[in-house]
Amino acid sequence: MKTKILFLIIIVQLFLLIGCNCSSIIAHEVLFRGFIQVDKYCDFPQAIVFENETQWNHFTSKYCPNLPSEIGRLDKYVDFSKSNIICDLSFNSAKPNIYSSSRNFDKIIIKDNILKFNWISDDKCNVCMILPNVNNKEMLIPFITVCTVNKKDTPSNISNIYNH
Repeated sequence: MKTKILFLIIIVQLFLLIGCNCSSIIAHEVLFRGFIQVDKYCDFPQAIVFENETQWNHFTSKYCPNLPSEIGRLDKYVDFSKSNIICDLSFNSAKPNIYSSSRNFDKIIIKDNILKFNWISDDKCNVCMILPNVNNKEMLIPFITVCTVNKKDTPSNISNIYNH
């Protein structure tokens, strides 16, 4: 009888290990979600993690100089000794200069050494912004999501840390 129970426990554990998607959920705080204007299209295939103020300031001055001042100056709100920032710029890949859509997420996860947003693909509440053409200059207005995560919850070997 003990052998059968032990065998059953081993089978269940193997089943759980094989079926595991190997991702961890990370606690977070949303700092900003909304549309911003950028000067040029920047292709970031995944969310970007910022470990310090220097990285964040370099990124915002290079790619997002028109961020609302509350978000552009995060040093007033984020203690980088305790928190990292995770940021995603979402361009509509088909027509980034015609319209942009919002995106919702339900959690931040770590999967395959990448800290990322778990986007809700069937979200029915997307907001779409039609982009005006001002003085014959195209405007790029992606949807940006900025959150903080605790440094202690962020593995040191993640691969999507911002490098400038």
